[in-house]
Amino acid sequence: MTKRKLDPRLIPFVNYGLLFFFLATAGFSAVLAITLVYLFQDDANDLTRDHFTFQKRTFWIGIPVLLITVLSFRFGLPYMGYALGAALFFWSIGRSVVGANHLYRNRPYPTPESYLV
Repeated sequence: MTKRKLDPRLIPFVNYGLLFFFLATAGFSAVLAITLVYLFQDDANDLTRDHFTFQKRTFWIGIPVLLITVLSFRFGLPYMGYALGAALFFWSIGRSVVGANHLYRNRPYPTPESYLV
């Protein structure tokens, strides 16, 4: 009986799904995604290494913006909170969809260090 290896793209795909629901879970799915990135990045091949970098940047840029959004509601700035929340929503979904598309087509992410998509 031969042992079947997992597709190395599985963890990045799972992470893109977790990052897709970043705001719906108040950042908890993103914490799970970043944990998986740090656990599996050492064994990453050339294809998935760029995706892991892209996912780390999505987390580390998104979490402070989420905190600022929550604090803006707390301190009576709802319009700022709504604007930041909407921007973060579209930004995180856009990054997740575009990253998953590159991964699905077996392409490394072209600009993993970027701030936008």
